[in-house]
Amino acid sequence: MRIKKSDFKNKLASLKEFFASHKTLFFVLLIIIPLAYIGAIFYFYAWYVKTPEELPTKTISIDSVLYQKTMDDLNQREINFAQEEAKTYSDPFYR
Repeated sequence: MRIKKSDFKNKLASLKEFFASHKTLFFVLLIIIPLAYIGAIFYFYAWYVKTPEELPTKTISIDSVLYQKTMDDLNQREINFAQEEAKTYSDPFYR
């Protein structure tokens, strides 16, 4: 079944009439939708996400102790690796 060109023009004209009669509504929607999007981003990322001051101090102290212990372990591993490398590795191009 072919679509007649006149049917397409009539539908296009009816769409133009609809937009022309409701243009205020569309402009309001074009303003409200981005504002709602920005508001949602602000709510979820600025209000909903906790700042470090709001977290319990016990968690922060445990985390800082764990961080310090992990960093000490990593530093010790690097030192041990460097010592083992110095013992076992000899550069064939160095005389």
